Amino acid sequence: MKWILFFLFFGPAAQADQSAYKNFLIGERAGGMGGAFSAIADDPSGIYHNPAGLAFSEADYFSLSTNAFQSSSVRYEGVFGATRDYNLSAGALTPSFFGFTQALGPGRFAFAVVVEEFQLTNQNDRITDISTTAGALKNYSRQLTREEAVYLVGPAYSMPFGKKFSLGLSLFFSYHREKGTTQETVEFNAGNPADYFLNMGYVMREDFGLKPKLGVVWTPLPIWSVAFTFTKHIHIYGGGAFEQRSAPQKDTAGALIAPNGSFAHDVTSSSISNVFSRRVAPFEFTLGNALFLSDTFLMSGDFTLYTPDPDYIESTVVTTWNAALGFEWYLFPKIPVRWGLYTNNANTPATAEGGINQGTSVNMYGGTVGFSFMGPQSSITVTGGYAYGKGEGQIVTNSTAIQDATQQAFTFYLSASYQL
Repeated sequence: MKWILFFLFFGPAAQADQSAYKNFLIGERAGGMGGAFSAIADDPSGIYHNPAGLAFSEADYFSLSTNAFQSSSVRYEGVFGATRDYNLSAGALTPSFFGFTQALGPGRFAFAVVVEEFQLTNQNDRITDISTTAGALKNYSRQLTREEAVYLVGPAYSMPFGKKFSLGLSLFFSYHREKGTTQETVEFNAGNPADYFLNMGYVMREDFGLKPKLGVVWTPLPIWSVAFTFTKHIHIYGGGAFEQRSAPQKDTAGALIAPNGSFAHDVTSSSISNVFSRRVAPFEFTLGNALFLSDTFLMSGDFTLYTPDPDYIESTVVTTWNAALGFEWYLFPKIPVRWGLYTNNANTPATAEGGINQGTSVNMYGGTVGFSFMGPQSSITVTGGYAYGKGEGQIVTNSTAIQDATQQAFTFYLSASYQL
């Protein structure tokens, strides 16, 4: 049946956050520097970027909180005829980071709460007069609500070994949750065996795991630091439930059943209570460098490699990478300005001709700029970012048609910190 689940509500095309790894930039300084922070990592966000950097924090106690607002969208071209596109958008305001560090023994202890991913989608679509051809799609409407989030909570400890070397380990408990509902109405022109189709769906899935990160910082010269990090998500448990109801009904031979007014007779219902859920979990390796060119200017760069994840069963995950380059300059003694460039490449394979239900593959390129206003023991930081990319995807279920996809994201961060 060509109209069953007309759009990939729960499929690869809908899971935009799992097709890329750098949708949020975590941390006050790191956010302004495009995420290029592993060779610095001396504030509480170091627990996320590189726990080894915490050993070089000069504050006895430091707290940091960040709120992020993000608005993102993907436009699929030519979905309803050659000139009619479809937009899938999401946006949310969320506390994305809270953390602190404190001296403990010969090293430094840290604890953080990180919102690594957060998407909130509320679609209300009504597309009319799509075609006048007999039996072809005429009108389509959908109400879609979907939320997906990844939370990390955990401690870290960093130990210096002399003045040039430090080692750190963070251990996050991770919780991934997805839930959503959809209601679709599809209307056809006269000439089709059924001139309408109704579909309602609900999904709830969650995944529990651990995400340890081992980090190293080496400072061969006073103006140069090098960082290495190794990260691997460890799946512990996942599950969920899925329900779907649709009409008109078909018999076992695929023929339409004439309705008789009985819900059980007219509506197809399916329910699964043990849906497998497991987040994409590659092995991550990061190499970072930072140059402290003066007391008021530094530059930093990161390169991260992500391996495939053969245990992820919902779609194919391939090797990918991301890079970031960031700068910090003290325009005035208490007002640093930061800016950066970064990539957010897709982990989905390039769309192949003749395939169906393939995920969206868009490589994005972004930039950030931010300012801090520092007091004797506190600071406030404002950062803005924009990312853009083009690629391909398949938004229509069981169709070999490939759509050009344009994705963009605007992000605004507001951070505050306090130290003793």
